[in-house]
Amino acid sequence: MEDGNSIIYGLENQTRALSPQYAESDAVRFLIGTQSLKPQSNQVHVVELEEDTGALHTRVFKHEIGEIWHLRCSPHDVATLMTTHNSYDPVTVQCTMGVSIFKLPTIEVIPKDMDELSAIQSRNAEDMEHLLTIKPEKPDEELRCAEWHPTDAGRVAVMTSAGARVYDGGAAVAGAGEGRRGKCGGGKWSPHAPTGQLAIIQDTHIRSYDLRCAAPAWSVEAAHKQLVRDIDFNPNRLEAIVDCIIVITAQAKQSL
Repeated sequence: MEDGNSIIYGLENQTRALSPQYAESDAVRFLIGTQSLKPQSNQVHVVELEEDTGALHTRVFKHEIGEIWHLRCSPHDVATLMTTHNSYDPVTVQCTMGVSIFKLPTIEVIPKDMDELSAIQSRNAEDMEHLLTIKPEKPDEELRCAEWHPTDAGRVAVMTSAGARVYDGGAAVAGAGEGRRGKCGGGKWSPHAPTGQLAIIQDTHIRSYDLRCAAPAWSVEAAHKQLVRDIDFNPNRLEAIVDCIIVITAQAKQSL
């Protein structure tokens, strides 16, 4: 692929969830989750770039449990992924959020020959193996996103509207941030604290908790005037974090 050229991959449905395969070191491969209100119409697209030719290859898998709001590939297993989803129940006429873990049946995306290419192109969306679903513990609880523990493959942190909850094998084992001022909008594990330090967003504040004792480790109170949307750590520098906000200018306000 020549410098300056771009590659476009089109989707039939809208999307807001994308994740690289963190455990993959040889291929340029990422996953996309769709967000459609139509029942049983959502999918996970596995897209791989063939660096020699610049071609994109893809395989599509069913995600019938609901629309995907957040997606994370496991840093421990290249075939395992986790989605935060919202599903509509026609019986109760309500939407329910959840976090589910799936395993792909294969990670092979680039066809070996023309026969395999034709077979992939004619194939419908495939099934994934459903391993686990974490549901809200309270009826009005919103699940915002979920993150894999950087060193413990069995642990995940689920960010709720009230704070964060850590699950091990599907059972809640720790919590952080609940009862503090501000709604939780997301969070990340610290790569510099393998024993368990989780930073979460609570409105305009960024707060980190030591999960061994559920005590605050550090915080940046009122980091911005606007709501903080996301954060991440620099894995190479202990003190460096980056956050994301949305700024609406005066000109943008006039156009709203």
